[in-house]
Amino acid sequence: MVLAGPLFVSAMDIPVYVISLARALERRANISGRLGDAKVQYEIVDAVDGKTLELEKLGDRLQNDVAYKRYQHRLTKNEIGCFLSHYNLWERMLSERTPCALILEDDACWGPGFFDVVAALPKCGWHWDYVLLSGGEPRPVESELCDLPHGHRLVRHHRPGWTAAAYLLTLAGAEKAHRQCYKIDGHVDGTMRQYWRNGLAFYEVTPSPAYQSDEPSQIGYAHRTPLSPTEKRRRSRMRNYRGFRRKLYHLLHKPSMRK
Repeated sequence: MVLAGPLFVSAMDIPVYVISLARALERRANISGRLGDAKVQYEIVDAVDGKTLELEKLGDRLQNDVAYKRYQHRLTKNEIGCFLSHYNLWERMLSERTPCALILEDDACWGPGFFDVVAALPKCGWHWDYVLLSGGEPRPVESELCDLPHGHRLVRHHRPGWTAAAYLLTLAGAEKAHRQCYKIDGHVDGTMRQYWRNGLAFYEVTPSPAYQSDEPSQIGYAHRTPLSPTEKRRRSRMRNYRGFRRKLYHLLHKPSMRK
């Protein structure tokens, strides 16, 4: 772990962690420059490098058969390393009893006012475990919770965003994610967005104040195998079931104010 940046945004009293491969020197330099320009203190946390990962040590924790059914390919070592990098950081939050943290991947970028939005979220009156800051394109909003600085809003979408390039996580959220996401059966962002499985109070900021840069991916994705008609029908049933679970969760878990 590398502590960098002597500067600090006084309005944002939460730690900032940047997940980055030790060998990704250019990406580290790029995000260090972006955070330095924003006058933010941060810590670079070494990611788990898929190139050196020994899969046999994961035992039955790795559920690649499940991942294959979901994505049409087994998880690559780099995808598994990415998952473990986030998971290890949640574990650290539990060990250090960190109330809330901003977690960034090293390709995260943001627009003006991003850190004002981040500073406002822990102070808002709504209860949340996880706030996705890099959800991507606008999508239909189910619940609109509150206004945030610079025209942003805290919302719950009908369908959650995908990328985990930037998100806020509370200690309670880390506990839920650590407990429910122990089995590695998907991409970390895909696993977290299935909040009806892990019980997270999962919300997003719209318009998204953060996004992924156009730097080449360090992960890479495996080639998807063609689907047979039977597999297509099975996947369609899985999507419908996930949609049902999400809608049921929304019915049973309405956004709530802090006690």
